Amino acid sequence: QMDLPVTFDDASVNYGTIDFGGTASSFVVDPTDAGNTVVQTEKTAGAQFWAGTSLAIDDNGTQVAFASAIPFTATDQRLSIRIWSPAAGVPVMVKIEDQTNGAIFVEAQDTIAVANAWDTLIFDYSNPTNGAVDLANTYDKVTLFYYFEDPAGVGAGQVFYWDDVEFSPTPLSPMDLPVTFDDATVDYGTVDFGGNVSAFVVDPTDASNNVVQTIKTSGSQTWAGTTLASGIPEVAFGSAIPFTPGNSSLSVRVWSPRAGIPVMLKIEDQSNGAVFVEAQDTIAAAGDWNTLTFDYSNATNGTLILANTYDKASMFFDFNTAGANDTFYWDDVEFVPAPVASVQMDLPVTFDDASVNYG
Repeated sequence: QMDLPVTFDDASVNYGTIDFGGTASSFVVDPTDAGNTVVQTEKTAGAQFWAGTSLAIDDNGTQVAFASAIPFTATDQRLSIRIWSPAAGVPVMVKIEDQTNGAIFVEAQDTIAVANAWDTLIFDYSNPTNGAVDLANTYDKVTLFYYFEDPAGVGAGQVFYWDDVEFSPTPLSPMDLPVTFDDATVDYGTVDFGGNVSAFVVDPTDASNNVVQTIKTSGSQTWAGTTLASGIPEVAFGSAIPFTPGNSSLSVRVWSPRAGIPVMLKIEDQSNGAVFVEAQDTIAAAGDWNTLTFDYSNATNGTLILANTYDKASMFFDFNTAGANDTFYWDDVEFVPAPVASVQMDLPVTFDDASVNYG
């Protein structure tokens, strides 16, 4: 029985289409790829404006659609379909419904952007044109309508091709400061090297908080570290750390099993690893959260140049020491603006104390 994703290429699946209102569909070879099977749908001359095609088979008079419900969630309510159209600007509506109860449905639309080429359309049911998604309902049937309720909607023999009907989770946003590991819309990721092993876990001191657990395994390199990045190729921050004159620090909350451990935080240009700066701080308390501050105006390696881009960060626990299977937790990677000068001037006046409001 069909289920998402519907590719029309799996010989073990019983694909089917049911036309109504004047459409005529069949399974054909992709006009642009002889190795691919697609659906060809003609909106025949005189077809109704509401003519459509359902993904279903006729089982003795009963339409059978998907084997399971579309897996909508509170944040992911999209389908994508690749469509080849003879004209641009064609509105396409996709109706989802409960195959056992046609009164339960939602409709969403998108528009063909290019003619005579494949175009991936997104149908977002969190922004429907008719109805509203109720997560308590079952949506397990899909129907396509070309030129739906459009002045050009009466059929004129237009031929469309379509393929790859897929559940399309909302794309996650790239990481950016502050990095909290708690935003479900952000594409958090870590990349280990040198022997580190990291994972996203629940904060051992707060069950409502997500953190990174990093183990510097026994025998791991002195330079073993963990980069904040995700995907292939790796993508770090979506924008540069906003350093300015006098504002050159990052902070990270760290839980460590031992005090006195040096932690190095390296920042760099993700497109040019030769552009980097390193700064260090030291764990003050064992078995507890410490807020460490990394001041790149007082770097341990490299020089902060404001004209450069710094949009990648890597953590090094117990830097310059081989791994001893220590487990660290870390969270809340943040840009730390310098405090606003608030102390009134008094003698001696040096013009060098950042806490003094000189004027």
